[in-house]
Amino acid sequence: MMTSNSIASQIEAIIEDATCDAYGFDEQLWGWLAYLEDELTFPFQVRVLGQLLRASKIDEQFGHLKLAVDAGGEDYWVDATDVIVVDPASRNFPILVAFRHWLSPDGYEGEI
Repeated sequence: MMTSNSIASQIEAIIEDATCDAYGFDEQLWGWLAYLEDELTFPFQVRVLGQLLRASKIDEQFGHLKLAVDAGGEDYWVDATDVIVVDPASRNFPILVAFRHWLSPDGYEGEI
């Protein structure tokens, strides 16, 4: 079992990987997009507003990173910060926690 210190270290390492050589928010956001495209394993289950859905891809829209989620056979774009990865043991869980932590370092303490 991972300790909170090792999880925090993993999250910091992910943030460093995603934003290395990027200066300023815009460059770092593009770094995150490239990192998430490379590192997330699609499809995966997420929870959005209490509904269990399947995320199938990621893209940038108007300065926000969005996940396409399948809801009843149609894809809807949801902000990547608004989804919860259902399986905390999945490879995708710490990656999206790290992304949210990068955006709001004090806002996601309960996930770590």
